[in-house]
Amino acid sequence: MESGSELGAVKEKFIKRDEVFESILSEYDIKRNSFNPNTGSPDLFIKKLKYRMKHYYSVIYEDV
Repeated sequence: MESGSELGAVKEKFIKRDEVFESILSEYDIKRNSFNPNTGSPDLFIKKLKYRMKHYYSVIYEDV
């Protein structure tokens, strides 16, 4: 049988989890309203990839 302190610890764990869940939901609600599908998203990965490839090939052709 579980003691009272173990039950209290379990309740406290669920309360903390609920608080974290509520804070995540509230932050999501704030950000959800700022989405605009008509504007393009910044494609940072592709920009950085192009830069790396350009630099890579410029170094290769300098050595040849």
